[in-house]
Amino acid sequence: AFRRKHLGIFPAHILKQAQQAIGIPPPAPTLAADATAEEKPAPWPIARLFEYYNVDMAHAHAVAKLSITLFDELLPIHHLTTEERALLETAALLHNIGLASDPARHHTVGRDILLLHPPAELTETEISVIALTTLLHRKRMTAARLEELTRSSLYRGLPDSFRTPALVLAALLRMA
Repeated sequence: AFRRKHLGIFPAHILKQAQQAIGIPPPAPTLAADATAEEKPAPWPIARLFEYYNVDMAHAHAVAKLSITLFDELLPIHHLTTEERALLETAALLHNIGLASDPARHHTVGRDILLLHPPAELTETEISVIALTTLLHRKRMTAARLEELTRSSLYRGLPDSFRTPALVLAALLRMA
């Protein structure tokens, strides 16, 4: 049976316990890019997200520091607020949340994690901005990608006043 089904022969709750005991990251969550949930997911404290998803905190802090430096140096160009600066720092800390679960797709997995387990310390709009910056931090932005993004529910769900700042934050995070 093991040769045919591999670990599928074990009950899911036993596998989950074993994975947690030896520190294997949880499987990547699944959430379609434009899925809408019937009920809101329970928020998790950011510290719990870091621990549960095995975020490399040294890397996260280095990217946060670079992001803030870029933000400060480019302030005369982007004209964002101190609130958006703080949001960029949080986004930088969380940007690789999906890396341990699925390295090749960590940007999309990270978005899904943040939507399935929204950080308790953030507002709904801030969660959407951070999910968007996480999604956009990995690949180069092209006209086609931007067009696709503007049709997504994640982007369209943002208030108009947050759309451009979210893209600027994503660009700063990507550079960092």
